[in-house]
Amino acid sequence: YRVFFSLVPELGWRMVYVQPEAALMESLSDARRLAWLILLGLLLAAAVVIHFLQRSILKPVQALRNAQEKVQEGDLSVRLQVSGDDEFAKLAESFNRMVTALAASERRFRVGFEAFPHPIFLNRMSDGRYVDVNPAFASQCDKERSELVGRTMQEIGVIVDPESARAQGAELLTKGRLDGITLNTSSASHEPQWAICSSRLIELDGEQVALSVTTDISELKAIEASLKESEASF
Repeated sequence: YRVFFSLVPELGWRMVYVQPEAALMESLSDARRLAWLILLGLLLAAAVVIHFLQRSILKPVQALRNAQEKVQEGDLSVRLQVSGDDEFAKLAESFNRMVTALAASERRFRVGFEAFPHPIFLNRMSDGRYVDVNPAFASQCDKERSELVGRTMQEIGVIVDPESARAQGAELLTKGRLDGITLNTSSASHEPQWAICSSRLIELDGEQVALSVTTDISELKAIEASLKESEASF
């Protein structure tokens, strides 16, 4: 109980008011219950909003990020599920079209790369190691592709003049391209060979790579040497 009293001096009385605490605090208890109900409602509403955001925004964004990471790793078979007609569905359709176009471009490049009759190779500029080679290059070196990728020209023994090779690499970094330079190389049987080489500086997986195409001119060099000997003899 809550007791309130006041003195009345004129009468010598004491006025006393007694009220049960439950009745006195009823309005506060009602307000407290209402506050808890409002808080619970807000929490439920927040949970619903979070679930909606996760399902409609966060989950599609996560799926798009995961798909993009797979594409960056070289997996061009990944596709996003398209559902509905909202902006994320349109974004998924656009992503799928992009990956399909990349896969088609990759196939065309791979077919041309594999079928090209002249040696093609890609070297990382940072360390000179082969990133990829076509069958014509592997055949010229008399090795399997797996034996060449990851190794340098010096390691497989095709470079006769390392200083000249370094100078040509520096020139490629400066100009971004080399056209029709003559290379003195070595065959798989360590016989001297001559080749005409053209290179382009490209970016692959965030690294600078030299894409080079060579044509064997050893036979022409031999004919040229024979002609010079004939001229000297004449």
